[in-house]
Amino acid sequence: MKIVLLTCDEYRWLVPVFSYFLKKYWPDNPYEVEIVTESEHIDGDAVYYAGKSSWSSMLIKYLKQSKEDKILLIVEDYLFKSTVNTARVKTAEKFCEGNVGCVRLGNCPHKYFKKHTVRYSHAKGFREYSLEHRFSTVIHIAFFQRQFLLDILKKGENVWQAENNGAKRLRKMESKWRVLWPEANIIDYLHVGGLIRKGKLRPQALKWVLSDLSKSGRPGKEIRRIINDRVLQEKGQAQHTIYSDTPWFHPDSVEYLSNLIQPEWSILETGSGSSTIWFAKRAKKVISFEHSEKWYDRVKELIEVKGIKNVDLRLLPGYPKRGIWGFKEYEFDFISIDGKIDSRVRSVRDARLFLKPGGYLLLDNTEYEKYAEAITLLDSWESVVFGDSEGQTTIWRKPMYEAVWIQRFETDRRQGKTGDYYIALVPGPIPGEEENVIASFKDYNDAVVFGEIKAEKLGLLLINFLRENTREMRINE
Repeated sequence: MKIVLLTCDEYRWLVPVFSYFLKKYWPDNPYEVEIVTESEHIDGDAVYYAGKSSWSSMLIKYLKQSKEDKILLIVEDYLFKSTVNTARVKTAEKFCEGNVGCVRLGNCPHKYFKKHTVRYSHAKGFREYSLEHRFSTVIHIAFFQRQFLLDILKKGENVWQAENNGAKRLRKMESKWRVLWPEANIIDYLHVGGLIRKGKLRPQALKWVLSDLSKSGRPGKEIRRIINDRVLQEKGQAQHTIYSDTPWFHPDSVEYLSNLIQPEWSILETGSGSSTIWFAKRAKKVISFEHSEKWYDRVKELIEVKGIKNVDLRLLPGYPKRGIWGFKEYEFDFISIDGKIDSRVRSVRDARLFLKPGGYLLLDNTEYEKYAEAITLLDSWESVVFGDSEGQTTIWRKPMYEAVWIQRFETDRRQGKTGDYYIALVPGPIPGEEENVIASFKDYNDAVVFGEIKAEKLGLLLINFLRENTREMRINE
């Protein structure tokens, strides 16, 4: 037996809201929760993706592959309002067998209950609902036998059509199935439309939710933010926020990344937010730099609420000026450069050193002229551009090898002689051929002489020295 939480891409933001109230008012819930949705990613231990389809088609597809004989079906905006008595729920579960296809856990308005139900002697505390009336198949919080749902559902219907047409189909089956309603609420929840009605937050329901959350302190803080963001969206005042579960890149680039990123990858990003959560769901490890303390606190709290364990979020106010440091060469499979606008060119320059050969680098807002220098630095890399002058994200792929030979003319004051020194920098597998020379450093500072030190052992020491002491660099393919 499972709780099946039914949602869709449009309302997946409600899942953490539902989960919060479920845990608050039913802490000893004995059932596993499985989420059934369309295609957009949702956090959860058990999520079934049915693909883009109608409400009824999605549920039918799930039921046909499910091994459960009965389920506790809940729609995502039917939020729990008071403490649940687990013993009463388990009693109701036992009655959902034989020809009892549905056992409701919430009472209906008194006028309907009084007029449309009759005594049912086999289940104390329940009455049988007349199949002649249209509420016989209302999809609220209820136990359903799997076959009952398959009998009344038809593909291509939304939830309202499934309820109304399902009641008509049920009547034609005559006495095959029975529907039971409790004499008193077993689970108290937001009913008569839930939290959402016709795509909008119901004012009365919203008022109750915000009132309840105001009493919850820190545990309800993130849920309040999600709800408040939805309110702003409906007023046309919110666009893309940290709670959207989608990176703030060009939409086409996000789709591209969905197919690109691999589960074993290590990712570095500058500028945390919804992208941090999104990357963490798809990669093995994410390290994220953030310069804003206020934003860092919001992202950190969201990571904790979602129970994400593979993110190393670092508050580094100085990174925009000091650059990226503290990593090994070729440590990351993917690097995302976003965040503070005036830091991105420096971040791109640094990031090249830490990206694996064949790895990918993303720079957002490449439509800005101020990033021309960063684009020039990556001129020899393959790239894909998403968007136009109104908004653009570019993704580059680092070549599998870059052999850089440096010719320096220095005076060795200790030995009193002048010599030519050739040193190879190897940001990728060394090809071993001198004709692969692609860079020549002509200007120099004679404070340090590297002599015959082998390039493979110089690592970042040499790279950082050259970065600080070389004023001119020419790169040719």
